[in-house]
Amino acid sequence: MPQMAPSLWVFIYVFMCLMVFILKNNLFFLKDKKIELLKEQKFNKSMNYKWQ
Repeated sequence: MPQMAPSLWVFIYVFMCLMVFILKNNLFFLKDKKIELLKEQKFNKSMNYKWQ
């Protein structure tokens, strides 16, 4: 690790965590509907197989 001020490492760490958190939230909001539809389709298929 390069020698840098500890406060700079803390700033970088917090900044990266915030960016990952924001990006994940945006991705989840965008993909929520798609994931729900896929889950419903898989669930319906599995239920159909069970009933047969």
